[in-house]
Amino acid sequence: MRDDLFYSNIPIAPENQFCLERPKIYDLLEKASRSSLVTVIAGTGYGKTRSVSAFVRKHNAISVWIQLFERNNLSWSFWGNFCQAVGFISSDTAAKLREIGFPDSDQKFDRYLRIAQKHILPKLRYMFVYDDFHLIREPAVLRFVERSIVRSLPNVSSILISRTEPGINTIPMLSKGFLSRITEDDLRFTQEETREYFRSQWFDLPSSAYDDVHRDTEGWALGVHLAALALKNSPPGETQALSSVKKNIVSLIETDVVSVVSEDLRKFLIKISLIDHLSMDILAGLAEGTGVLEELARIGSFVRYDPYLHTWRVHHLFLEYLNGRQGELSEGERQDVYVKAARWCAENNLKVDALGYYAKAEIYEKFFDILYSLPLTLPKSVGQFLMEILDRAPKSLFTENTEASLARMRVLIALERFEEAAAGLKALIAVLEARPPSDGDIYMLSHCHFNMGLIGFVTCGNTRDYSYVSHFERAYYYCRKIGGDSKGLANVVMLSSYLCRVNAVERGEIERYIAALEATVPLALSSYGGISYGMDDLAWAELAFFRNEQDRAEQMAYQALFKAQEKNQYDIMGKALFYLVRINIANGNIEKVEELLKRARALLDNELYPNRQIFYDIVTGWFY
Repeated sequence: MRDDLFYSNIPIAPENQFCLERPKIYDLLEKASRSSLVTVIAGTGYGKTRSVSAFVRKHNAISVWIQLFERNNLSWSFWGNFCQAVGFISSDTAAKLREIGFPDSDQKFDRYLRIAQKHILPKLRYMFVYDDFHLIREPAVLRFVERSIVRSLPNVSSILISRTEPGINTIPMLSKGFLSRITEDDLRFTQEETREYFRSQWFDLPSSAYDDVHRDTEGWALGVHLAALALKNSPPGETQALSSVKKNIVSLIETDVVSVVSEDLRKFLIKISLIDHLSMDILAGLAEGTGVLEELARIGSFVRYDPYLHTWRVHHLFLEYLNGRQGELSEGERQDVYVKAARWCAENNLKVDALGYYAKAEIYEKFFDILYSLPLTLPKSVGQFLMEILDRAPKSLFTENTEASLARMRVLIALERFEEAAAGLKALIAVLEARPPSDGDIYMLSHCHFNMGLIGFVTCGNTRDYSYVSHFERAYYYCRKIGGDSKGLANVVMLSSYLCRVNAVERGEIERYIAALEATVPLALSSYGGISYGMDDLAWAELAFFRNEQDRAEQMAYQALFKAQEKNQYDIMGKALFYLVRINIANGNIEKVEELLKRARALLDNELYPNRQIFYDIVTGWFY
């Protein structure tokens, strides 16, 4: 609490300079300082140094501030700086440390520890602050700091202030609870702090003006300060100067970033503004050994690396600036970025994102390959996203490529635009049947009829029209003509909450619904690699369950389960397990229930089952 406990040879936050009181940051640092190590990591202009300085000046601990410089990568220079800082609290300790020299061996490090432990008083708190730690890259210096923190006494804490992740191994300390992190997000001004800062500068603005500043700056302290300066230099009562904040920041970007980086990095920054996924793997592919990633880490405020997410983040104002420079890239350079991003997304099961990037690269062959690998049932948001892509695609794509036309019909089905999809499929079937037969056209006819059958199956609960079976018969016919399973479009069926979705009260309607399903399953099974195997048995199990015919329900559910397992029909397996759990709960068969829940749990490990987590949550949530 006393300023005389703060020791530094660097003047920080002079008394005549205004500093906004930020209780939120003090509370965070107060809690964090109970750990052996605190890292405060953010770019330029986030108030790292000022926040920590204000905190340690008020904290009831002996605080030593070690300001680091580029020259401290030389071990003897670092040691001189370190000893000078220690000398503020004990000249005798500093002299002994100078005598042993930089601890570049285990023996010297042990001597250093004995000296430190002897002179650190157990009843006092000590805090060592290393400012601008991002400047330190020398392995020997980094190792010394890491070892001294790991083996420090319980009453000693260290704070590392850095623009980038420190070069020491913090993972073990984090896993053991010895590390606390203050991030860029923690240091951002809140909306209320933005208002308080302006009021402290004798500004009284409309609420919307504060909101505009906060939105444009994202709580970046330097941005808030630039906005205040803009107002200070404008006539009284004039708030239009706030519009100059972005211009000021753009000038800062051009002065502090663009004008000092290499041409390779400047081009690289424009390239990464094309994509949303800034994974280290994608960026490494784009860097192609140019060394720009090492240079990128030194930019600071505008681009920062998150080691825990293994990705980079770009300040939105910097991103806006880079977006305006995208015209400097050639079409070939743009396509290269999109293709590399698409490949990474596809490899990491981010299929929707991969579709977006392949579409931007106008590589539609890859686009359709991924589209056909998606489940038959898609969320509407995904369907709308895909339809927007297809609507932007060249019209010639659909006139020259029947596969593209079929893909569009499939997306319409996902959006439940059934009439439009059916009309398009009928038109496509007419075109294909009018042409001389070819294996490619026969393949497409099979899928067209499959999708017509799918529309009929989905809507028959309301229409009670079961003639859709004829389309599955035609799909089977065409599939046999080309001699086997027709892969693509789908090999897994996705189920809704109930299988017997019949919106009618007439006696026998559900049986007619299931009869159509029974006629369909063998056709789909023979043509599409096992799709729907066991669905008809599951429908009978569901009907028996709600009729309280538990023995038959159990028999049919097991039959559905075994068939679905044989052909990897995961939704059918999951739904069968759910009914079996409910049946055995009703019958009091606890041992069977335990076994069934284990089988349900095992499905969580199968990445080919898209709904596995939702399925397990429903089953266990209902059970408990």
